[in-house]
Amino acid sequence: MKSVADLIANKEALIKRNKRGKITAAAVAAAGASVIAAAQAEAGSAEGFEDITSSVVSFERLGNGQIEFELENGQRFIASEGQYIIDGNEIMVSSELVTVVSGPGLNTTVVAVAVAGAALLVGLLILAANDDDSSSTSTTTTTSSTTPTVTVSITSASSGAIAGGGSNTAFAVTDVAALTDIDSVDGGTGTDSLSITAALTNGDSLDFGSLGTTLENLENVEVTVNSAGGVAIDMNSEDTTLVIDANTGTGTITVTDLGAKHGSTDTAALTAKGLAAGQTLDVSVTGAPVVKFELGLENAGDAGTATVDLDSGVDPTQVTITTSGSADNDIALTANAMTDLTIKGSADLEITNTLGGTNLAAVTDINAATATGDLELSIDATVQTVDLGTGNDTLNVTETMTANHAYDGGDGTDVLALAAGINAALGDVDKVETISTAGASTIDFDVFDSAVSTVDVNAAATVNLNDLHVDNLLVTAVNSAVLDFDGTAGAGVNNVRITQEGAGVTIDGAASIGAATVTQTNAGTNTITVLGGITELDIDGNRTAVVTGAGAAALTDVDASGAAALTMTANDPTAIASFVGSGGVDDVDLGFTGTASIHAGAGDDQVDTAGASGTATVIGGTGVDDITFGGNKQVLDFDGLGDMTSIASSTFGAYANFDAMIAAAETLGGFNSGTDKVDLKDLTANDSVSVLSTDYDHTDAASFDNFVTDVMSRFNDTGNDIVIAHDDGDDGTAGNADDNYYVLVDVSQGGSGTTSLGIIQLDESIADTDII
Repeated sequence: MKSVADLIANKEALIKRNKRGKITAAAVAAAGASVIAAAQAEAGSAEGFEDITSSVVSFERLGNGQIEFELENGQRFIASEGQYIIDGNEIMVSSELVTVVSGPGLNTTVVAVAVAGAALLVGLLILAANDDDSSSTSTTTTTSSTTPTVTVSITSASSGAIAGGGSNTAFAVTDVAALTDIDSVDGGTGTDSLSITAALTNGDSLDFGSLGTTLENLENVEVTVNSAGGVAIDMNSEDTTLVIDANTGTGTITVTDLGAKHGSTDTAALTAKGLAAGQTLDVSVTGAPVVKFELGLENAGDAGTATVDLDSGVDPTQVTITTSGSADNDIALTANAMTDLTIKGSADLEITNTLGGTNLAAVTDINAATATGDLELSIDATVQTVDLGTGNDTLNVTETMTANHAYDGGDGTDVLALAAGINAALGDVDKVETISTAGASTIDFDVFDSAVSTVDVNAAATVNLNDLHVDNLLVTAVNSAVLDFDGTAGAGVNNVRITQEGAGVTIDGAASIGAATVTQTNAGTNTITVLGGITELDIDGNRTAVVTGAGAAALTDVDASGAAALTMTANDPTAIASFVGSGGVDDVDLGFTGTASIHAGAGDDQVDTAGASGTATVIGGTGVDDITFGGNKQVLDFDGLGDMTSIASSTFGAYANFDAMIAAAETLGGFNSGTDKVDLKDLTANDSVSVLSTDYDHTDAASFDNFVTDVMSRFNDTGNDIVIAHDDGDDGTAGNADDNYYVLVDVSQGGSGTTSLGIIQLDESIADTDII
């Protein structure tokens, strides 16, 4: 360490350094530009001295009339008597090292310590009031462009009254024993704190009353706890905020005689950091005027639930919880007299016990409008009003809502979660995006604003969804959930989206909802039971679907193109207008009285329209389809020749008999020649239909060989693309009911001749004029 003599050669150098001093913009504004300009002009003319290129950043009183100053570059120098002045709690470096400014609005005082034009130390430099040269209390001032913070160390050798001053003072106490001989700690003005460095461990206690140490003008006292066996802290009604760093310990922390915080008579304050899962913080507030409690939580109960009990002394009626930290805060709270709860802060918070229930029986109002973390709160009917913040919040409602309840989810994506058997049919709920139910519930959408987009049904129970005013509402439903849409839907509301998470879901649209899109997520076969109201049904999810229920008969539009397979043979629709099958095997019975469009889709489908009385166009799609016609006029159509199963001409020639061929063919039953049609000519090059008049013997292999030869001759020799033929059926007699009729089509369309063909087998006769 260099002395003043080493760093500053003579008094003349000191004066030159003074003249090179610079003043901050704040000092210019306070002192007046003319005074500053004159000082800087004089400083600019000083030359020929050793530069020291850093400002004073801290100092320490050494005793024996000396002060050690530290520069920004790490250099230090010591000023002796005559080079600094102690005036009460203030230390001022002498005029050889400072610029003293006078002017309007500024008292004559130290404005800046400046060395060789470097950065400035602004403001008064403060020492503790105990200015006995032999004192063991040391002070360090850290400076900035704002009010400096002075650190005052209190050790076991310290005694008497310790005081701060006009700056921010941080009193650092080595351990509890260091306070034994301390009568008082007074922060003075500014923002002041006292922290005890050594942690309290198992069975330790901190009792300001027993120590005889009074605290004055301290904004907070911070205590570190590292305990598995519990510690006790007696605040002796001192007016400060207690900050406890629990260090994720497990033992109970007991705080007694916590008084009002500094500057207040009715508000006590405590901040808990790092409370562990299962740990308890038991707080006793003293003083009848105290009715408010400010609880700070930082990383409290992240791995589980910590317990905070505020009821061991004067019970607060108004509690404010402010969260911080990077982890969740999960607590069980006891505050039976609390009527008003305010939640602030940026970290997530879950209060695990029910507000309005045991240990929180008096709560009527919750205001978390400024909270930005995610909140999870549970309430009963005692709580009348809730305002949530900007996080993604969950409000668990454990008792049925009444007209007196008003909940606001705020910004974020929020959930109103109803317990089993709890209704939301009265009250006022705004800005909640999801409603969830744990059992049977009635949800009246007149209670909610338009923010609701999702309802989660989490139990095999009936949920009544009344007066729906959200079109395309998404409802997720577990196995065996019953969705009952009652009341009167809003204008333009007719559709609902359902995510079927289990093997079965029941939908009753009543007179409220007419269309549903069901997305199935459960592996395996999933059943949709339609009870009524629904006329339009879309099925997605690429699962095997079954549609049943009395209401299925009223379906007019079914689109199962998003399903893997579909069965709809019980309570089959009687007035279908549009049907689109799945991507796999469909087995459907369809009725219609008007004009219907039926597209079976891919897969080997079975489509039965025998009970229909209207007209329809039926497209079997790809796969080997079995279609039965009914009605008074139906047309079998194709999207392309690829819809027909392609049979290589060599395979066709290798079949042993008619039965082997039929097994690979499409089948069409109930065909009514002269009324029904097969639409093919728009897909073939040669529209001329060749009709083979031979009655082929169904049971004779040689007759089948002749049949193959005749058909291939029409394709290869005469260039036909469509051939009609028939056999005499199993009884060997032509013209009977068991006769088979065939439409054979050149699906290769490669010019004269064919390499592959498609076959349709009919159980009724067909004429060339039936091919259009």
